[in-house]
Formats: sequence, structure tokens, C-alpha cells
Amino acid sequence: MDEDHLDDDDMDDDDEGYDLPEFVVEDIVQALNNSEKANAERSIVVDGKTVRDLADVICFANESGIRVYVEDSIVNKCRFGVVEVEICCDEVTFTEDVHCNNATFRRKLYFNDTDFGKRIDFSGAVFDAEVTFEDCFFQDEANFTGTTFNDIVSFTSCQFEGQIAFDNARFLGKVDFSNSTLEQKVTFCNATFGGAVDLTNTTFEQGLDGNGSNIEEMRRRPPGHVTTTLKQSPNREVKRKKREFNPWRELDKVSKKNMSRRDLIRGVFRFLPKDKKAD
Repeated sequence: MDEDHLDDDDMDDDDEGYDLPEFVVEDIVQALNNSEKANAERSIVVDGKTVRDLADVICFANESGIRVYVEDSIVNKCRFGVVEVEICCDEVTFTEDVHCNNATFRRKLYFNDTDFGKRIDFSGAVFDAEVTFEDCFFQDEANFTGTTFNDIVSFTSCQFEGQIAFDNARFLGKVDFSNSTLEQKVTFCNATFGGAVDLTNTTFEQGLDGNGSNIEEMRRRPPGHVTTTLKQSPNREVKRKKREFNPWRELDKVSKKNMSRRDLIRGVFRFLPKDKKAD
């Protein structure tokens, strides 16, 4: 078809091609059967799907005591209570608010190359095992007020665009924010640190407020207990390390959103600046 004769209907048809199929209960049964045939540990694998509510998958996994792997997928609703199983999210886009306030996570929680498009709320949550956010993108507010981390917690090579709060949080294990960029002011007011803290090459663009916390006390402890190499002037070119670029995957992530043409382009080329205010 000649490009000059393309109309909006043609464009809409093309956009529909980016939709990911919905993940349903039958997919869970198939995933379990596949793992059994491969003599692998029983697990639920969600690959290249749209998940309307991740809580439904976790509920099934809790009852069965099996791990959950979500890969290259889109998740809409996400609200947890008590999670008894290990969760791994790799190349996942969360399109709605993540509600995990007062939740309890008994097993490991791992997010890699994950985009949080809206607010995430882990306030009052308890993590009994290791939790990792690696190469993740937080576009809105991240609330960890009153959260308890009983094991290692990592936010490595992440980018935070919204406000971040760790007020009254308890870090009982090692804390790692290395190579991350936090664009808004970060608060650790009255937070408690019980393990090593790694802030190597961490950029706090609007500063860090640790009033009432013991972070300053820990900085005076012997070397190795707290590692700090802070940056106040960010290098925009090295905010996020990315694997091999795949434009179709990026278009998948933004195809469902109502956004301007420029925002659509930013979904693919994230290094472009945000829209400037009209003069």
C-alpha cells in the first residue's frame, strides 16, 4: 500500500497487531504441564501475555506452592496480600497502580528491566526474603513508608522519575542503590539501617533527607559497612543500561496508552526530553 494513502483506520489496524494475548486459567494448567514434561521444577510461566490481574495468578501459586515467572508481558492490576511463593518479573510493564501496601512476601521477589507506569505502594509491607529491583524504571511515585526489609534489598541501575519515600522503613540486611538515578527528593526520615549500605555512583538530583535515621551514624563506622559515592550532577547518557534494543517490544508496551505522538516516541527512545511547557 502506498504510504500517501494510509489513513487513521489503517494505523488503528496496525496498532491492534501489537496487542498481547490475554493470560487465562487454561494457560496456568498448560504452564504446569510444560514444566512437568521438561522434568523441571513446577512453576507458572507467563510469557508474552497480558495479565489483567496478577493477584489471580499469585493466588493459584500460593495454593499450589509453586514459583511464578512473568516475562516480556503486560500487567494491569496488581494487588497483593500475603505471598508465599517466589516471584520473578523480567521485561514486564505495569500499566496501573501497584497496590502492595501492608503485604507480606515470604519468598524472594525479583524485578528486572521492569517499567512501573503508575504509582507503586509498598507502604507497611514486610519482605522476609531478598528483594531485587534491577534496571527498573519508576515513572511515578514510589512509596515504601514503614516497609520492613528483613533481608537484602537492591535497587541497582534503576531510574526514579517520581517522588520516593522510605520514611520509617527498616533495613535489616544489606541495602544497594548503586548506579541508580533518583530525580526527585528522596526521604529516609526515621529509617533504620542495620546492614551495609551501597550508594556507589548513585545520583540524588534533588538531594536526600535522612533526618532521624541512623545513616549518618553508619557512615562513621569502619570502611565496608557503608559505601557512599554520591553524585549530584547526573550524566543523562548513562541513566539506564539496556540490553539489545527491540523497537517492537517497546511499541508493545505503549500501544494501549492514550498519549501524544511525542510521548509515543519517548516510549521507544527514552533519552528524549519530556514535553516542554508552552511559552
